[in-house]
Amino acid sequence: MKNILINSYYQTQKSEFSDLFRLRMHRSLSWLSKATSVDDEDIRFITLWIAFNAAYAREVALFTTSSERSEFRRFIQLVCSLDIDQQVYKLVWEKYSGSIRILLDN
Repeated sequence: MKNILINSYYQTQKSEFSDLFRLRMHRSLSWLSKATSVDDEDIRFITLWIAFNAAYAREVALFTTSSERSEFRRFIQLVCSLDIDQQVYKLVWEKYSGSIRILLDN
């Protein structure tokens, strides 16, 4: 259901965005749709990761003064600053904290 709302919002607002942003969002939403259509959790994780990367990635030329790590950090800080109801925080630490710890340990 959230995917439908996100896609609907994007479709109504996309003319307001730059070409690069529209391309990134198109790719991200496409991978997000794929992630929600598969039952295999490994494939879902991979497609969600690709969708996430598509959302925050920028053209290589824009990385001349910034590392990928700092771009990632900037994006996460932006998401968290917009997460007024702390939905991301709750999802990460209440639902996925064990999985994240295992991933980080590996």
